[in-house]
Amino acid sequence: MQAQGVGSSIHPKRWKESDPRPAGRGVLWLSGAKLFFVLSGFVVQFGLPRLFHAHPEQYGLLSAGMVLVTTLTNSMSASMVQTTSRLIAQAESASAAKSFFFRHALIGLGLALAFAIGSTPLATRWFRDLRLVPLFELGSLVVCSYAIYSTAIGVLNGKQRFMAQALLDALFSLLRTIGLLGGAWAAQSALSSMGGLATAAALAAISGLALSLSRDASCAPPLGAHLQLLWRIAAYQLALNGLLQLDLEFLGGAFSSKVSHLGPEKGAFLSAQAIASYRAAQAISFVPYQLLMGLILTILPTISRAHVRGDFDAVRHSSALAIRGGAVFALGTLSVLASLANETVAFVFPPAFSQAARVLPLLCASQSAFCIAVLQATILIGCGEEKKVALFAGVALGSGGIGWLLAWFFASVDALPLWIGGATLFAHFLFALLTAILIKIRLGLLASLSSFMRLLPPALLTIASGKLVRALPLATPLALILLGGLFVLLAIAFGSLQPAELKIFVSGLRSSPRPSRHEPS
Repeated sequence: MQAQGVGSSIHPKRWKESDPRPAGRGVLWLSGAKLFFVLSGFVVQFGLPRLFHAHPEQYGLLSAGMVLVTTLTNSMSASMVQTTSRLIAQAESASAAKSFFFRHALIGLGLALAFAIGSTPLATRWFRDLRLVPLFELGSLVVCSYAIYSTAIGVLNGKQRFMAQALLDALFSLLRTIGLLGGAWAAQSALSSMGGLATAAALAAISGLALSLSRDASCAPPLGAHLQLLWRIAAYQLALNGLLQLDLEFLGGAFSSKVSHLGPEKGAFLSAQAIASYRAAQAISFVPYQLLMGLILTILPTISRAHVRGDFDAVRHSSALAIRGGAVFALGTLSVLASLANETVAFVFPPAFSQAARVLPLLCASQSAFCIAVLQATILIGCGEEKKVALFAGVALGSGGIGWLLAWFFASVDALPLWIGGATLFAHFLFALLTAILIKIRLGLLASLSSFMRLLPPALLTIASGKLVRALPLATPLALILLGGLFVLLAIAFGSLQPAELKIFVSGLRSSPRPSRHEPS
């Protein structure tokens, strides 16, 4: 079926005709769970530096250990969630949970063993710090637990049991917060904090099994088809998490190399401090993406079901709504954070992390492209284009890697974080551009490009207004809220956000119609 073009705005009449509201209440439930995840994440990011205030190098050590573990677990977790969700959403029956758990548990165990065996070479040859070895070994336990937990999330997502999925997600966020902070408080070390995370992941895996397993007979797809889809999505997720996290790894390696002449102990200390500041900026810039995960997780089964039914009109209009809403939220939030970079960093983190404000505006610009790119990639995966999406993510990661290597060799120590952040910005925009081109070819949509062009003037004016707001005697949270309101007003004034579109966004959060008897539930 030939894709029909959709303009820069979403047409209310077409919306009512196709009525593809993407799992209405699911957006609210999952967004609420992700909001709780973000808040608990801020508790962790805000609390860990204070628990390690006498030993900031321990926070840097934990950050270095967490990034590698997080990159692996996020790639594995997201691929298992999306594979399980898509296969269950497209099946006539949704009772393949037991087979998925068994297969994914074996994969997780294999990855955990490989990670544990490779922990010593990674720590000694890449990071040049033997203290990371036990952190990586504990991280292997996290990898194994995540395989089970992720499958549970995928089963619930594919069955559109969004409330149960949100509760499980929130439970893990709570356990993760308690584990990381409790471990740090108990022994004042990075190792004890990582041990708390491993315990939390194991408890979440057990809870996921209890919540998602049913007594239905298993009817999983053939193993070959399952693994083929899993591999393609895993390749995409690995590249995606590389785009999201590996700049910190390159910063750590490059910084260690440039200060090695100061001696191993002094060099490791300065490198850990640099990683801690960059990680603090990342934690702030990641907020919009984490909040958008509710929409991202909801749109995948919605697009998958519409696509397998051949309802391409619903696919196009759901996609346009998701991209448009995601662009408004991401650019608005990130422009506000960039405009008050110094104040936001000072409010969230102790004075030792003040250098994070230098690179925060650059990372905010990078994340604006990343949010839109991930939304577009998720839509394309729902349409069966996971192979091309993985290729695009790999190309973007390769371009970022070249930029990071150039920064490693040519940037000075002081300019290194900015060079690394600039290379990340280029890679994220390239990924957004490539997925936008495929969205245009596949669905006839130019939603992301039109949204970006229309939202750019309000975003730039909001950033410029930050100087005026800083002159006012306002508390940082109030100043952020004021700038957020200014962005919305500017977006309406410039025609970037229209009342009709606001009405459609609100209607998209209403309860979805009940599925028909002939539609898989």
